[in-house]
Amino acid sequence: MLRFFAPLAVTSVLMMSSHSLGSKAMVSTEDPSLALAGMSVAQSLALLMEGSVTIARQVGVALVKNRQTWAALVRMFKIVVVVLLLVMATIAFSPLGLIVFEKVLGAPKDVAEHAVFVFRFYMFFPTVSCLRMLNQSLIVLYRQTVFTTVAMACRISVMLGVTSFLVSRPTTLGGAAGAIVIVSGITTEAIVSWLAARRLVPKLDDLDPEGGTPVLQLAQAFRFYIPLAFSGVVNSLTRLALAAALSRTTHPTISLAAYQVSWTLSWAMISPLMAIHQVTAVFARTPESAARVRKFVFYVSLGSCALVLGFVLTGAASHVLSNWIGVSEELLTPALWSIALMAPVPLMHAWSEMFTGALLMSQDSLSISTGRMCYVLAASASALLGARFFPGLGACLAPMGMVMGSMCEVVFLYHRASKRLEPKFHNLFPLKRSSSGTYGITQ
Repeated sequence: MLRFFAPLAVTSVLMMSSHSLGSKAMVSTEDPSLALAGMSVAQSLALLMEGSVTIARQVGVALVKNRQTWAALVRMFKIVVVVLLLVMATIAFSPLGLIVFEKVLGAPKDVAEHAVFVFRFYMFFPTVSCLRMLNQSLIVLYRQTVFTTVAMACRISVMLGVTSFLVSRPTTLGGAAGAIVIVSGITTEAIVSWLAARRLVPKLDDLDPEGGTPVLQLAQAFRFYIPLAFSGVVNSLTRLALAAALSRTTHPTISLAAYQVSWTLSWAMISPLMAIHQVTAVFARTPESAARVRKFVFYVSLGSCALVLGFVLTGAASHVLSNWIGVSEELLTPALWSIALMAPVPLMHAWSEMFTGALLMSQDSLSISTGRMCYVLAASASALLGARFFPGLGACLAPMGMVMGSMCEVVFLYHRASKRLEPKFHNLFPLKRSSSGTYGITQ
């Protein structure tokens, strides 16, 4: 279990850590606060667009049975990518962009204008993200997860090079510098993943040697994809809603900038937990193995909570923010508080991921999407209400909203997953009493 999880965890940590390189490139610009704020707003919308393709890996693992099913998924995602490109081009190069960032998201005029400029550099962000995720589905399918780490290492190397180039030269790119760093890195990861996966495509028919898999029609692929895509988009709505809330605080530019750097650092420590649902789906096949998965999730989530708290209390966060990323004094304190308030999130996020894996085993994508909606609604409502009544809390409103959202999501997913899988896999649900009268113990 650990050998399967470790490469995915390392990949997630490297992925989230890589975003700090974008922050480093932006703090070296003429107006770092405006650059970080514009980047935060533009990236929120770009991530919303990307949300519909980030689940390509899950779709591939679930549906790829032979070369025909693979070809059907490739055709489907080509259609999705073309639609996304058209939508993003409309926002980036028409008056609609300023309306979205200023009127809908509530960003100040200067931040909104800069966000439109930054958003243009995210044009091909969903395209390259889809390419990497879809090809990584084959890598996961064949359990060669080490190649995801290799691809991420290549991504980090390119991002380091681009960041060094931008930092060493005066630039007026502002937040676009961060977008360039991130998109160049993801493009590199996508190319390496494609190179690793292309050698696996000829072997796909070996997964179905008797040819018993029905032909996958494009309409069938879309019916499976749409609920999961909705879940991905809804997940991306969180950052968009939080950015809108922070735009309504007492000092919106400082709040957005502090949130941008604190989110990057805190999720670098929490991100390994995003692989928990894959661990559950692969290993929780019997009551005994389900109990081992539950114990594994418990210890990993506690370790992640301790890591986030220790990062702040030991002064490591202050050192990284001040000396490595180079944030100003006015951003340091709100960023540190935001990271500290994220400490409860890993515990709830890990269990949500475990229940998500259980629901994937039952192919209940609707419950997964609904659980994510609970998270978004609770997090958004908490942050927006906080901005309305306590605007002085600034960047702290974002992690507080995420804690509330995580609580709602884990409660809903626990209820749904225990209803669907409890008879056979009740060891995943220690608080669910089984028919034998025990709690999470197989007789």
